[in-house]
Order: sequence, then structure tokens, then C-alpha cells
Amino acid sequence: MNTLYCRFFSFLRQLATCVTLVLELIIGVGFLFNDAMMQAAEKFPEQKFALVDSVVEMPNVASITFAEHEGSFLVGVIAGLKTETDKIGFIGGMKFPLIEKFEYGFRAGVKAVNPDAEVFVNYADSFDDAAKGKEIAIVQHQAGADVIFHAAGGVGVGLIQAAEEQGFWAIGVDQDQSALSPTNVLCSMIKRVDESVYAVTKEVVDGTFTGTIHTFDISNNGIGYSDNAGNLTDDLKAEADKYMEAIKNGEFTVPQTEAEFTAFTAPTL
Repeated sequence: MNTLYCRFFSFLRQLATCVTLVLELIIGVGFLFNDAMMQAAEKFPEQKFALVDSVVEMPNVASITFAEHEGSFLVGVIAGLKTETDKIGFIGGMKFPLIEKFEYGFRAGVKAVNPDAEVFVNYADSFDDAAKGKEIAIVQHQAGADVIFHAAGGVGVGLIQAAEEQGFWAIGVDQDQSALSPTNVLCSMIKRVDESVYAVTKEVVDGTFTGTIHTFDISNNGIGYSDNAGNLTDDLKAEADKYMEAIKNGEFTVPQTEAEFTAFTAPTL
């Protein structure tokens, strides 16, 4: 994985060098590209850049961020209602603040509808080790977890493989992952990266581009959940949608840190 990112850093610098006068906007996807984007933006101040999932505070960089904790809350509600064992799992990639937003939002959603449920939390220290994801998922399932959510990139592929082999529910992330196992992916937490990139690109076309932070959340349909495989009952979707509307209307704030989760009191809807 490190080799992949090194290659991307080099490619980004070469791309900016070669086509600064041609490209209107260069987009980097992923918070691990933060340093490379900053270096390129400093070297080419006239070039417009956009960075997904991180913040670079420079006048020529549009930072695209998401309220991942809000979407994670919704699938936490679904998991909390779906579990039959009152034991649920969360697998994170690396323990960064961004991934912790997924964890604490998810745990808050579970807590809101099933305060007696136990949530197992493990971090894989990787975003591409599917075997590690499978190993962690099997251990969590053996401990009783019958629904497991991941925020771990390629590690989550291992989770879904384990779910299919062991017969429990997996919850996908970022995009609908039901195609990996239509019978065992309960739903997915989705980030509308397509909508966010389109919005920033439109600013470039319209001549209104600014190097500011663009946040996409439930209120502007940048975050949500999907059920392409049709595994959610109408009752589960109704409960998730109820909380979605409450978040959109500002009735409560979803925690995204350990301190906020500790202080969180589940709303009565």
C-alpha cells in the first residue's frame, strides 16, 4: 500500500508539472494523499486542486469532507434493531480521527435503539489486508456478533467473505457493497463522493471556485445508506429514516469522538 501511495505522490507531481496549463482541476481522493496535495499546491499556486476526505488550507485547494459519523449512526440504528444476539462488531482500518468518526457514530446509533447491545471494536492497522479483516470478523462472530460494520477499505472485503462463509450480516461502507455478497450484506453506509466532486467541478466551470472546506452530510444528501440487495425490511428503513430526518432537522448531534460518545444521550423520537 505504501508503494501505491508513493507512486501516486510522484504521479501527482508529474501531472501537475506537465498539464498545469491544460487541466482546470486536479482531484486527489483519500486523506493519505494530504502531504502530496499540499506540496503540489504550494509548487503550483495557479493550479486548482480538490482533496477528498481531508483538509488542506490553501487558497487553491478545495477540501471535500463528509459527516461520516451521521451515516454510521444510521447503519448503527439498523444494526441495533437487526441483531438477535445483542452483540455487534465494528472493524476500523487504522485508528485515525477520520475512522473514529465512523466508530463513534455507529456505536451511538446502536445505543439509540438498543442500549443493552455490546459493540466489539477492533482496528486492523491496514486498509488493504482482506485476510486480516476476515480474521477479525470471524473472531467477533465467534464471540457472538451477528452484525458487523466496517470502515476499513479493502480489509472490509475480508469481513464480507467471512459473513458469507459463516452466515452473519456485514454492513458495507462508502458505496453500496451488496454486489460482493447480496445475501449477507445487510446494507451499506454511503458517501456521495460523486455528488461532492461534481459540485466542486461545477464551481470551476462557473468561475466560483474557492479553496474552502466543503462539507457533505445528511442535510445536503451527501451521506446516507443504501440497500440495493433489498435485505432491509420496511420497518428497519422506517426507523433509519426517522433518525435521518431528526439529524437533518437538527434535533440532535451525532457524536464523532470518544468524549462526545461518552456524553451522548440517545434522543427519544
